[in-house]
Amino acid sequence: MVRNRFLHGLGVLGDLASIMAMIAQAAARYGLDPGFVTSVARRESNLNPNAVSPAGAKGIMQLMDATAAMLGVSNPFDPAQNIDAGVRYLSQLLNKFAGDAAKALAAYDWGPGNVAKAIQTWGADWLAHAPQETQAYVQALTGVTAASTADSGQAVPAGVSPGTSPPLTIDAATGQVIEDATPTPAPALPSWLPQTPVGRILLLTAAAAGASLLADALWGD
Repeated sequence: MVRNRFLHGLGVLGDLASIMAMIAQAAARYGLDPGFVTSVARRESNLNPNAVSPAGAKGIMQLMDATAAMLGVSNPFDPAQNIDAGVRYLSQLLNKFAGDAAKALAAYDWGPGNVAKAIQTWGADWLAHAPQETQAYVQALTGVTAASTADSGQAVPAGVSPGTSPPLTIDAATGQVIEDATPTPAPALPSWLPQTPVGRILLLTAAAAGASLLADALWGD
């Protein structure tokens, strides 16, 4: 019983480590701070690859079906696809809104068309006219409130900059994303990570096998 609990816990930790590695890789790939991206992912799904929101958003980065399809995701419950697409989308939104994290995050939650229209209509007071859910989302991730955006008009947390992806193409009439033809560049990984996700998973598998042998030696069957 103790051994089974130990191995179950090891499996959960291994899955979490793999997800965190994918987030770090995607953040590096698209030029974003991995801590910032991790905060977004935790807010979205608590890093649960099987999460489904009441609105139908799916996976770790909580992609809606239309957004997932636009980003070329065939299975939103596949963590690798979901994380890459979600981070790429966040990078594009930061690019579109000139590195303003409050606007980019509001767009991630509320839609870029809605944010663009709110800015056009209300100027620096745009966040006060966003849904309460979006205001809470932005405040939780950046500390920015409707009052602070009205005072400064700009809110960019430390370490966040426009991403490396080109800006989104948005239909001015509908506010919908028209297309995303961004090719996925070769990964640029931190030196402390293996060079591919497969390499990371192999390391985790080897660690799990070693722990299993240790558990056998300590507790037997």
